[in-house]
Amino acid sequence: MAPLIVGQGTLYHRDVLSSHWPMKAAQASLMQDGELPLIDPYRSAGQPLVGNLNAVPLYPDNLLYLSASPLWALNAHFWIHLLLAPWAVFWLARCWGLSRQAAWAAGLCYATSGFFFSLFNLYNLIAGAALVPAFIAASLCLARQPQRRWVWLAVAGLWALLILAGDPLFALLGGLMAWTAVLAGGHSAAPNRGDEGPAEASARRANTGWRRTVAVSWPLGLAVLAGTLLAAPQWVEFLRILPLSFRGYWQYSPQAALSQSWDPRTALEWFLPFVFGAPDLAFWGKSFFGGNPPLLYSLYPGLLCWLLVAASGRPKGSAGWWPWWLVGGGLFLASGIHNPLLVALYQIPGAAVLRYPVKMWLLVAVGGALLCGIGYQNLDERHAAGGRRRALWAAAALASILGLAWIALIILPQGLETWLRHLDAQRLAEPVFGWELAKWRGTCLVSVIELALLAAALWWMRRRPSLGGSLLLTIHVALQIFFLSILFDADDSEHYVTPPALLERIPEQARIVHGGFHELFGPTIGAPLDLFPDPRVFWLSRAHFAELHPFSGIPWGRRYGFNNSPEGLDSFYSVSMVLAMPRMQDAARVNLLRASGIDILLLPRPLEGVGEDRAQLLATYPSAGHRLHVYELMETLPEVLLTHRVHFAPHMDAALDVLTDNSFDAQSMVVLPALDPTATAPATALSDLATPAVGEVEILDNSTEGLHATVRAHGDSVLVTRRAYLPIYRASVDGEDVGLRVANAHRLAIDVPDGEHEIRLWVDRRAFHASLGVAGATALALLLFLWLGRRRSDGLGETA
Repeated sequence: MAPLIVGQGTLYHRDVLSSHWPMKAAQASLMQDGELPLIDPYRSAGQPLVGNLNAVPLYPDNLLYLSASPLWALNAHFWIHLLLAPWAVFWLARCWGLSRQAAWAAGLCYATSGFFFSLFNLYNLIAGAALVPAFIAASLCLARQPQRRWVWLAVAGLWALLILAGDPLFALLGGLMAWTAVLAGGHSAAPNRGDEGPAEASARRANTGWRRTVAVSWPLGLAVLAGTLLAAPQWVEFLRILPLSFRGYWQYSPQAALSQSWDPRTALEWFLPFVFGAPDLAFWGKSFFGGNPPLLYSLYPGLLCWLLVAASGRPKGSAGWWPWWLVGGGLFLASGIHNPLLVALYQIPGAAVLRYPVKMWLLVAVGGALLCGIGYQNLDERHAAGGRRRALWAAAALASILGLAWIALIILPQGLETWLRHLDAQRLAEPVFGWELAKWRGTCLVSVIELALLAAALWWMRRRPSLGGSLLLTIHVALQIFFLSILFDADDSEHYVTPPALLERIPEQARIVHGGFHELFGPTIGAPLDLFPDPRVFWLSRAHFAELHPFSGIPWGRRYGFNNSPEGLDSFYSVSMVLAMPRMQDAARVNLLRASGIDILLLPRPLEGVGEDRAQLLATYPSAGHRLHVYELMETLPEVLLTHRVHFAPHMDAALDVLTDNSFDAQSMVVLPALDPTATAPATALSDLATPAVGEVEILDNSTEGLHATVRAHGDSVLVTRRAYLPIYRASVDGEDVGLRVANAHRLAIDVPDGEHEIRLWVDRRAFHASLGVAGATALALLLFLWLGRRRSDGLGETA
């Protein structure tokens, strides 16, 4: 983590730069100007910011953006939570009754797992993964000692942080795990130790039933309620934007929601990291991950984990079985599209909101970490002989299998080579097959050596338990870093903080679209592998930065259109336009951009079939395997347009037909929804529309969240803006509230009557301010609760 900590490097894989960095850079810029707007003006003409969980807008470490470099603060979010993760699991394991050494072993196994390292490109998941074990631990403490008021604050605070951390599914899984852990009795007994006497067993059986369930559940429920109120600003804004977001209004199909599922065939990767390809430009295993790169690049736990799970032995009691329930339940739920029951459940309306079942692997990771801790404890106790024997047998079995695999890959019989090449005949061509074959051989050999070293450390634990245990964990951590380092590989941050040369050609107030982003102008041909020194992804990231992709231009104050974030919480109308464009021809795409107020088009190829009266070529720049073309779009929708040349469309496809027609004039016409969208509207020719567009508009203020203007309209008109239509906007004409219109399929408009009027458009912050009040009142109530508890404790101490 050193390059990230000192600011010399930055993470670069997938979402961390392409999605999270532009959102955090925009938020940092606004916060440094003293604002926390509810919308992000740099993304697709203004999309939700505070309500977008993927932006993680209210998590406490956002304060770093006020004083530090935004790129450093972005990376700090990852390494801070990496350093927190082992301590969170340590606390959980200690609450589960494990020794300090065993608890630390569990923490290291969790924090250095392929699951956790894979989160180093997912800003909105890593904090939840680090905090969930701590929340379970705090819940166990609360169930055991509800009189300790600080524990109430810990549970409430951690639950609030889970809500703010960016992924509601992780928060729900954390809540479920905490409740079931409390019911399983993990707070009162150490599992798998074989030292439970008849009296303890009798007491445990008596302490069951619905009374116990209620007794241990209500404190947890109250603390979770308090934490929910603490996080009210986040979920209130989320619920405000959800109904008209793409995810909430249109929703994903079950197939799309299940696309990132754990394929049982990939279980081989549990033993051989990246056996289906590393996360680089030569990745070949998409067919094993639903046709896409996997959300979690690796689920490799490390060979030590298998030895410790073998040493954990047969579980005893509900507390002993609980980690196994997590592992089994996680595998069942993560299998997603490969699980017929889950496929059936995802046909239920609304179920597809819970996207990507592979995220359920959190259950497996937490349960597996506890099993590792239990196994380590069995190596270090009076029952160590049995645990050590099972671990050594597991090491011998794995070494034999991996050794045979290494020999087979060295000899490489013709049949084996043919079978390997046909795993993906197109992608596993030369030179990729040669690279992968060398990786497979090397991984098998190094794994056998690792198992030999682990077996030696296990033998050493017989005489020197502490030294042998330390050696065991050191070998594990070192090999995990060796195998999985590409997951947190850093590129030199200097490449991303130096303005690209292209920036000089783009006016600061221009609205930009990059045609290669989201494949808006059709599929892009990737840069050939031989263009770069090696297949690491940062070479492509550098090329995209030079081409002024959104993650490159937004930190320098440039505003983009059609650059929706991938989680589906942007406006349904805006996302629909992004999905429609790849299906069009260039002429229609350019017409839609002009009707949306886009000024500059960046394209990795020349336009086809578009005249200079619509797009003029300004310059070309060399890039990775092609030349980038910079176009200025002509006669686009202005910042504010007053018109009464209106075409009414009964549905979105009809609106697109008008907007993409060459006869549509973006500077004098507007398309609005028909009053009755179910009716068949007459095919009004554009030439038959009223031609006068008489009127004047004077903009008095045009800020991130509002517009103030005076309008002199000659006849009933429509005021069209470049802003994206969002339901959190409000508008007034001469102080009287008026409704909002969807203009040009995804822009925002207001009806203006004849005459001179004062127009105001603003984001309604009343619900946000009320939620801040609720959060503040809850925080004060919790502090008062803690203070009164301390006063009571001090009084009892004086009496004693």
